[in-house]
Amino acid sequence: MAQPAPEIRAIWPYKSTASVLLPTPQLPRERSIGLRARTQFPVTLCEGPHAAHCLALELSATGIVVERGRELSERELGSLFKLELFLPEQTLPVRVLARVARRLRPQVYALRFVMVSEVDRLTLMEHIDLQEQTGLRLLREIERAS
Repeated sequence: MAQPAPEIRAIWPYKSTASVLLPTPQLPRERSIGLRARTQFPVTLCEGPHAAHCLALELSATGIVVERGRELSERELGSLFKLELFLPEQTLPVRVLARVARRLRPQVYALRFVMVSEVDRLTLMEHIDLQEQTGLRLLREIERAS
């Protein structure tokens, strides 16, 4: 049974007592360590000569959650993947090496970055910051409308 959405108070302006109901995440967040953001952009997942087009659902500086068209085979679960992340604000894709950390649902996988350059990691963090700013702006608009 789904739990009710948590109620949080708006943090801006500080004296406001308005509250906003946010949807509860479908998955527990206890494994999360760093900052991450929900997002949607295309990802190409390459394993050897094979490539699959996926959709990024969540992103952090250390990993990504992707949804792909089919489930990974047992052999693919242990493989190292080359990922090309097509961030909306970038002209060139960010390239990383990743390994499957866990399967969240059928066709949805959490991948941990094994190798990513510091410049690309900074680019990923900038994307996460943009997503956070967009979310905060939307919360302020909802607060003003209520």
